[in-house]
Amino acid sequence: MWEETGLVVEPIRLLGVYGGPEFQVTYSNGDEVSYLMIVFECRVIGGTMRPDCVETLELGHFSETDLAKLRLPPWAKVVLPDAFTGHAKTRFKPPTWQPPCL
Repeated sequence: MWEETGLVVEPIRLLGVYGGPEFQVTYSNGDEVSYLMIVFECRVIGGTMRPDCVETLELGHFSETDLAKLRLPPWAKVVLPDAFTGHAKTRFKPPTWQPPCL
């Protein structure tokens, strides 16, 4: 977190493990990838919020209501609502694909 945001954080819990169609990306050169995202809930313990201006251009604090006003990538619409649930359950969506031999 510090490298991209200037914030020093302490992981509190695993929020979720995410993947699926929302995490598939086709780059302008035609390369296709499918990301697996592991997200942690963290507590800020130090640092000063500042973007690195390479991987992170802007930073901010947003309420759940604010999210509807933002242009978000498909994956964010899956991950961010879980950050506002306030319960301790880790999100893990089991895969739906099965090998042909099963």
